[in-house]
Amino acid sequence: MSIIRIVFSLILCLTFFSGNSLYGKMATDTIPVDFDKYDFLEKDANEIMGVENLDSFYKKLDALQGEEIKELSIVHIGDSHVQADFWTGELRRLFQDEFGDRGRGLVFPFVLANSHNPRDIHTTSNVTWE
Repeated sequence: MSIIRIVFSLILCLTFFSGNSLYGKMATDTIPVDFDKYDFLEKDANEIMGVENLDSFYKKLDALQGEEIKELSIVHIGDSHVQADFWTGELRRLFQDEFGDRGRGLVFPFVLANSHNPRDIHTTSNVTWE
């Protein structure tokens, strides 16, 4: 269970701190930031808060693993990083490895709306999206 918690927390962090707004403690691991040059950045003040709010979710995962409940629905709402299914697909794979494959869930036909599908979803239509 600890690997799932670590990966979920990491993906959660990446989801909230991705893109051009990435800065602070996480960014220093991958993007060099000159904190002296940008004095408005408070390196020591950057921390993820509210992690304890996931306690009920972790309890439900424990109940699922202990077979006290039969299923747990997880909804991940976001934009292009969710649509591409890179992080969400890996997280889904880890959950399914741990708890069994209960399906992919809702899949929207993005390509029909002139957008991008995840690599493993293929949709076609003989009509134009309106």
